[in-house]
Amino acid sequence: MIKIIGLLNLKHLFIYEEDNANFENAINASYKLSEDGANGVLIYGSTFENRLKLFQYLKDKMDIFVTPLVKTEKQAKLITPRVPIFSENKLDHTIKAIVPKNLNFLNSSIYKRDKKSAILLSDECILRLFHTSIDFLPEFSALLSNKICEKGYSYITLERVLSARKGTEFCKKIL
Repeated sequence: MIKIIGLLNLKHLFIYEEDNANFENAINASYKLSEDGANGVLIYGSTFENRLKLFQYLKDKMDIFVTPLVKTEKQAKLITPRVPIFSENKLDHTIKAIVPKNLNFLNSSIYKRDKKSAILLSDECILRLFHTSIDFLPEFSALLSNKICEKGYSYITLERVLSARKGTEFCKKIL
């Protein structure tokens, strides 16, 4: 069964001049992802220091796991080993976060479909893949979630958790 990981995109949430306001905005957004039914939260964007600071604050306060995206083994060692760790690079003991460059990822054998891979779709990525406007993000998020669920991936990571849940529900009913 596919797990929906809420993507906490700090590029969209760090919009204020004050660091405290940005931090509070990100905390509220992470609780919203949990309320929407995410199985976990992946902190994405900004600097690793900001992602780590937010992770340290949220890791024991939420009822779902929280983890920052890492890029190096050194960063991965700073994360509590009890949570899944996602990385865009192939690292030991991490789940490979695949950021698709085009829609061929749905049919390509290049992308491994196993417990060590996840599809990471930011809103910008979805807009780029479909050459569409922001108005249709919920629909395309649901469509991609459905297709990724059909392909048997273990994780999908995106910002629109409710849309992803609906897409995976369709997948379960159809299969």
